[in-house]
This record gives sequence, C-alpha cells and structure tokens, in this order.
Amino acid sequence: MLRVLQLIHEGLVKNEKSTKRDLYYKDAKLFRSQSVVDELVDDIAFTFSVARSALNVTAASKGLVAGGLTIHKKNGAIDDCSDFPEGLLIPNVADIKTLEINADYVLVIEKEASFQSLCLERFHSHPEIGNAILITLRPIPTREFLRLLANSTTLSQSAYTRSTPIFCLVDNDPHGFEIFSTYKFGSKSLAHENRNLTLPSLQWIGVFAKDFDGVKNGLDGYMPLTIRDRQKATSLLQNSWLDGEIEMKSDLCRMLFVGMKAEIQAMCEANKGGLVGYLVDKIREKREM
Repeated sequence: MLRVLQLIHEGLVKNEKSTKRDLYYKDAKLFRSQSVVDELVDDIAFTFSVARSALNVTAASKGLVAGGLTIHKKNGAIDDCSDFPEGLLIPNVADIKTLEINADYVLVIEKEASFQSLCLERFHSHPEIGNAILITLRPIPTREFLRLLANSTTLSQSAYTRSTPIFCLVDNDPHGFEIFSTYKFGSKSLAHENRNLTLPSLQWIGVFAKDFDGVKNGLDGYMPLTIRDRQKATSLLQNSWLDGEIEMKSDLCRMLFVGMKAEIQAMCEANKGGLVGYLVDKIREKREM
C-alpha cells in the first residue's frame, strides 16, 4: 500500500499520468501481480472519495472504435475514426478535448470478432439504418469514454437522433449481462465513481433467448452453463436493477432452468441475414418503439 501511495504521490507532484500497468512495472518484484496494484489503486481512490483520474492514474487504453466519430485531442491531433477500417484504439479520456459525432446511434459490442466482422461489412454506414459508431469491449473499454460520448453533441440531421442512442450487444450469458449492467448501472468495485460513469440510457439490443425460438433443432447454438455461470447468474438475480430489465431477468431465469447459454456467433448462424441482418432488424424495432 505504501509503495503505491508513494508512486501516486510522485505522479501528482510531477503532474505525470500513469496507467495501473505503469505502476505495476515500476516495482514488479514487490507487487508480483497486476491485480494487487489494481485493487490498491481502487481502494485508495475509494478511501479519499475521488476518481482514479484525480490520482493521475488511468486505465490502460482498451477497446476499439470505428465509424462516424472524430476525436480532437488536447495536443492538437485529430483522429477521424472513419479512416480506420479495422478500428482505432480508444485513447485515454484525459487526452481528449472534444468528440465530434456524425452518427445516428452508437453500438457497443462485446466480442471483437463481431466488431471486426461488422467493420468488414461497413455496417457503420449501412444504407438502411444510417451511420453508426461501433465500439468493441477488449474486454471493457473505459466507461469514461462512453460517458463522454453520451454527453457529446451529434452532427446527425436525423430526427431520430435528438440525442444519440447507445445500444449494447452482448452474449446471452451471465458474463454478457454483467458487462451490460456495469455500463448501465455501475460497478460495485468502483461504487464511489458510478455517478460519473453510469449510462442510464444504454439499451440492450440482444442477444435474446427468444431469438432462438423456432430455430430448427431449438438448442442449436446453445452451450451448457458452467458452475461459474450458474453462480454469476444467481448473483445477478439478486440485484434490484434487474426489476427494470424484465426481459433480461426472464432470460437469466430461463438460463438457470434449461442450463444453457448462447453467444453472439450462434445468432449469426441462426439468422438468415447473419449478424448484419439481425442488427438491422433490432435497430428498426427500436426506432419503431
């Protein structure tokens, strides 16, 4: 603990920013594990009731972004995400001056393989459902970036986008639902930061258990739940936020009853139009609601 406090103090005095990974490598023999540093930094931030950024400690850049977004950085650099066909690595929020949105919606995708597939299909400029910003979790991008995105002004002329809706595509399994809940309702481990990080407007767009109803050999695409899956599902069901996510709660109960889960890739195989066709249908449904 004292060593981490010392490193944080040095960074504050010198006004230098570090990632948790940077702190770990400054004394790897002492810390032995990255998780030790992660927990200590979070505990220190919680103790002082401040965000990690106030300690000049940031999470490492995670996740990719593509589509109708231009990132203006404080150093004067400008990144047009549409110029990166395979996605741009999400920068640290501390380095961002403003975000310029030219999209009708944002789609957050759990799996990088699905993200790359959509980029290859140029889904972010689909002629039927408009321009999009695609973001992948690797495994979890900084929530600060999504919060900044949600609060940024859109240049889209679509009447649909008085504010830019943010959709989330995750596996139909306890881990995917936990990721969704972290973005929308916050993280228990960073409870003191949740007020500035949650995305109450985040909308679950799939994958749903009902998507497999009527599919030939109904259990095709499903996999058995592991013991850990069951434990996580049971834990999630104890959260009060699920009362507002009725379909997700129903799917969790169904998982535990049938002992099966489904991934995004399985939906691609079950849907005639693949992942693109699936998402086009789901986004249209959201617009009609």
